[in-house]
Amino acid sequence: MDKPKVTIAIPAYNQAKYIKQAIDSALNQDYPNLEVIVSDDASLDDTRQIVKEYNDKRLKYYRNEKNIGRVANHRKLLYEYATGEYVLNLDGDDYLIATDAISFMVNQINFYHKQECANIVMVMALAETVFDDSKITYKRKEETCINGFYVFLNWNKIPYFHSATLYLRQAAVKIGFYKHDIINEDVESFLRLCLLGNVILSNKVIATWRLHENNVSMLSDIDKLFDSLEFIKSPYRYALGLGFDKKQLLKWKNTMLLDRYNKMLSKILLAKNKSAFITFVKRLHKEDKKGFRIIFYPKNIIKIISFYVPFLFDLLRSLKWFFTNKSKPPKL
Repeated sequence: MDKPKVTIAIPAYNQAKYIKQAIDSALNQDYPNLEVIVSDDASLDDTRQIVKEYNDKRLKYYRNEKNIGRVANHRKLLYEYATGEYVLNLDGDDYLIATDAISFMVNQINFYHKQECANIVMVMALAETVFDDSKITYKRKEETCINGFYVFLNWNKIPYFHSATLYLRQAAVKIGFYKHDIINEDVESFLRLCLLGNVILSNKVIATWRLHENNVSMLSDIDKLFDSLEFIKSPYRYALGLGFDKKQLLKWKNTMLLDRYNKMLSKILLAKNKSAFITFVKRLHKEDKKGFRIIFYPKNIIKIISFYVPFLFDLLRSLKWFFTNKSKPPKL
């Protein structure tokens, strides 16, 4: 198992501006047993022409006759095109910054197997986030190979990036990766996967996750935001079915939901969308009366008050961003 085949899967839609950087970063990997697959979801830009310019046997290109959507395209890549023992999903607007990203993660798997940490289902490395002129780099306290249930229970405390996670393909197919057409479907899939074995938490930064105006909006539809909570509820049900502790799982679910409600509220206030705010409050009260109490958290009351006082809102946002990231916040 020293050099298992690895698939770098690149789903793309109208990403001609970025796709070359993504492909180059994949083909520049120093790992010898590699395939790079681009699945073009019927792009309307020059994505096809750019990919066709490559002459590399490791690169395969497929194009959907009609647009099937982000999640369905991820499924097609994994279930129909990928042939590697391991897969890394690299969105068409992201890229790998380490040329040894794949070899490093495979070497980690080999190393920890010898350290009696077998049954490794995925390796979670790190990425830097780039938005406007701002960049955030994440770190871990330590690198380790650990039981996946620990990762599951502490998901909100563990930095996760789709483009920096190498996972076991057959295990992913077996549990039905990308089965829900929702926001955060990748998180739903990986939460279930980590329950099947051990996970390596690596402190190596291997990729760049690019945030820009073309990313999927978290505010496109309040109903979709609430539908996306299935990324928490589905793994909860799955873990119950596997026989994990019910009390731990219930506490986990409630913590995850409250955290998600807080993030949804913050994004709505940040977008200064008053109608979305009212709709969100009404829907939250209807869906989860216990969760509704987050509206009355002191920090949220301050956010809501500042929402109606633009100067205070911008001041609070700038201060929080500065003390968190040591830089000016990106422009809205």
